[in-house]
Amino acid sequence: MSALAEGRISRRTPTRMACNIMPGRLGVHIPGLIYNLSQTGAAIEVNVFGKLPEVIGVEVSGKIYSAKIVWRRAKHIGVHFISET
Repeated sequence: MSALAEGRISRRTPTRMACNIMPGRLGVHIPGLIYNLSQTGAAIEVNVFGKLPEVIGVEVSGKIYSAKIVWRRAKHIGVHFISET
């Protein structure tokens, strides 16, 4: 199915890339695994106890993105990148 048929802005690329989730608490980094990546967002597997805030930081490949969580399923989250910091 194409990106447009799924209602997506950009094409997703399957990947297995390590990342860090930063829930906003100074110095807190939660390891995650990006398994789907596009220019506008990512699908991430993350083992976290408790609820992540709606807006998080995602550190990947030396870059940090501000991202909004748009869906949650068990230990997976989908994020939309808001900006690169």
